[in-house]
Amino acid sequence: MSTEIVIELTTPTVPRQPAPSIFREPFIAVLLGIILPLACLACDPIIFSGGVTQPILGPYRMLCYKYIAISMLSLIAWLISRQWPSLFTGLLFGGCAFAMVLGMVMLPISFIGLMIFIGIFGFSPFLTATTFWHCAMHAREMAGSGFRRGLAVTAFSLFLAVPLVTQAAVWYITDYLLTEVTTGSDQTAEQAIGRLKLLGPLIDTDQLVSRYRRIESGQRVWQQPRTGSVLARERLAQAYKELTVHNIELRMYHW
Repeated sequence: MSTEIVIELTTPTVPRQPAPSIFREPFIAVLLGIILPLACLACDPIIFSGGVTQPILGPYRMLCYKYIAISMLSLIAWLISRQWPSLFTGLLFGGCAFAMVLGMVMLPISFIGLMIFIGIFGFSPFLTATTFWHCAMHAREMAGSGFRRGLAVTAFSLFLAVPLVTQAAVWYITDYLLTEVTTGSDQTAEQAIGRLKLLGPLIDTDQLVSRYRRIESGQRVWQQPRTGSVLARERLAQAYKELTVHNIELRMYHW
């Protein structure tokens, strides 16, 4: 009786590795996720900062700045530590979502600006969103089987909620203090201005300009006492001066 030995040659199955992305390289990630957005903010003529017209997202400038700051800090922390991948997956996806929404809002202006070439920078949020997407996917892959979906969802939710809630609180407090400035006694107005100064960079000083403009155009502030609109404008001008060291009348020309 003969025995046949059959040897089957099989190729071992190797798990497919995701193709490396240039957006995951630290230099590219910093360039497109941090340096490019900062450069666009510095040269911004119409989105957040007013030039010859009122900025498109002027009322939401401080809110957007909060999202931008959290996005950049999250990206830097991830590139340095490469730890807690589930946490950073949620944070980086949040940065991607914000950059994408901002790019969509800017899209009409970006197309118009292409006629003078500078509009090409309006498409930069899409590059930033792509960078955050690939870095988030990298974090997800590094987590592997230990990925904690709940932690990622929580981080994403907090990314969206915290700036919105804090800025809404600042808007409410600022509006209340401006009412104190324009309708209260001299002592009350001084105290309100002092509280505004404590809020410092959290305040959108264009709220003062908007209130000043409404009073100047003849709209009375609710329950305004007999001191009159002239005194209210003077107090707002004083508050604006102490907060920004600039003249509120000059700011009015950019509206």
